[in-house]
Amino acid sequence: MLLRGAALLTESPNSPEGYDLITKVLRQYPEYFDDPGWMPLPNAQT
Repeated sequence: MLLRGAALLTESPNSPEGYDLITKVLRQYPEYFDDPGWMPLPNAQT
């Protein structure tokens, strides 16, 4: 998901699908990694 989202954003920086894939991965990050420096993404999209 992360690599696909990155590829879509590389091809088209305004890609809604790429943005959705990247944000989905970043929201799932705390489920898989215990990183004390991680700052969760805000719920609202800008």
